[in-house]
Parts: sequence; C-alpha cells; structure tokens
Amino acid sequence: MPGGSTVSFNGMNSCLSSLKTCQSYISSGMDITTKVALDLVENHNDMEEVDEMEKVMLEFAAMSREVNHYMQAVEDTVNQIKREKPETVPDLKDLVQEKFTALERTNSDLELNSNEKFALFKEQLKQMKTQ
Repeated sequence: MPGGSTVSFNGMNSCLSSLKTCQSYISSGMDITTKVALDLVENHNDMEEVDEMEKVMLEFAAMSREVNHYMQAVEDTVNQIKREKPETVPDLKDLVQEKFTALERTNSDLELNSNEKFALFKEQLKQMKTQ
C-alpha cells in the first residue's frame, strides 16, 4: 500500500506458531492417554478407570478443536486484512475473537467423537477388549 500504513503480522505468526506447538502437546497427551487406557484394559480390566481415560480423551478432543478454531480465526483474519488492505488497522483482537466465536457456535459433541485420535482410541479399546 503506497503511502498507507502497513500491518506487521509477526505477532500473529508467533501466536500461530505457539498454537501449533500447543496442538502437538495435545496430540502427545492423547497418545499417552491411549497407551494408559490400553494398559489398564490389558492389565487390570478396570472399566471405571478406562471410562475416565475416555473422558480425558474427549477433553483433549475439545481442546484440539478449540485450538484449531483459534488458529483458523487468526489465519482468516490475517488473510482478510491482506486482501482488503484497510486504510486504518482494525482491532485484530476483536476480529479474531469474532471469527473464533462464530466457529465455536458450530460445535457439537458428536464431532468430538469423530476426532481422528479419539476414534482410533475407541477402536483400539474395542479390539483390546475382544482379545
């Protein structure tokens, strides 16, 4: 934009990088929870504890979805600003929050069950229980 203000997205890129790191921690947590649940089935067959691990997995799936929505909101906001090249820099925090809230409104508990790692967790438990 000649003569206009330019927007630096370094802070946004740093935020996205941190969120991606957070997402990898969530994924690791899901892997560990799966291993613990499978060990419980194999060694103790304590279904109450296994059920607790399932609840933990659902919490991880919800966190993963929330982080994904926030990353999408940030990316959509950056793309919108780059596309529209406004004369004055809008409040990025408000724009991101607006997009994030819109994404969160679409949430349903059913989609948590379709989380790839949660679905794999359920399948592995099913297989382990039949052995």
